[in-house]
Amino acid sequence: MQSVGRVLLGFVTTACACAAPGDCCADLVNVGDLAFIGFNEDGFDDFAIVLLADAAATDVVRFNDNEWAGAGFNGLSEGELSWTVGGTGLAAGTVVTFNSMNSATAMSVSSGALSGGTMSLNSFDNIFAFLGTNATTPTTFLAAISNDVRIYDGTNSQTLAGTGLSQGTTAVLLPDSTDGGQYTGVRSGETAFADYVALIGNTSTNWATAPSNGTQFLPFNTTSFQATAASTPEPASLSLMLLAMTMGALRRWSTAQRRRAA
Repeated sequence: MQSVGRVLLGFVTTACACAAPGDCCADLVNVGDLAFIGFNEDGFDDFAIVLLADAAATDVVRFNDNEWAGAGFNGLSEGELSWTVGGTGLAAGTVVTFNSMNSATAMSVSSGALSGGTMSLNSFDNIFAFLGTNATTPTTFLAAISNDVRIYDGTNSQTLAGTGLSQGTTAVLLPDSTDGGQYTGVRSGETAFADYVALIGNTSTNWATAPSNGTQFLPFNTTSFQATAASTPEPASLSLMLLAMTMGALRRWSTAQRRRAA
């Protein structure tokens, strides 16, 4: 019977390792697992994202403001940087802000850590967010934002082809030459986090934008997004449920052992 106790204790330890949101049971893996909700090309340049899936501490998101040409970026002369989630991870709905991105000494992120270069945003520009081996080699695109339709529609070999992103949903399109903007739509009441993708992509209804003085949107709104449905439990939630069941079984086994010994 002692071996049973050891097995149960081992299971408890394993379940605990994945019990906290953002730990080993969560990862950013799919198109639309994050979205851009803020953009400013004035001053020192800034942007904001919302996570639409749990992110593990070890997740690394790459950002690049070169244009995509279908099979690769059309140059590597602009900004390429990486963001590591860090800590114990971040829960879906968390807003993360990136500030002063064109200054190596002043750039900052509200959570996690930055590495790589700087990013200078301007009129008729874009930012791609993706997973990849480095900040110039995407394996899975997550989201994009642009203030120039030509970057999405194939003009001058600039395109969304090969990214899996769609203009108006996972690829946010602001009015041409917009200096700044911010998502102003609802952040609660949707059944699932994925339901916010179409809302965020609807810039004509759910964004405030400006052709000049993008700094008016700073600081970006960092209110978290909420989802109402208790859908299929996340792996971390399942681990907590299994942990509670296992601890109950362990207590019952210990009580039975004491009774037999008495």
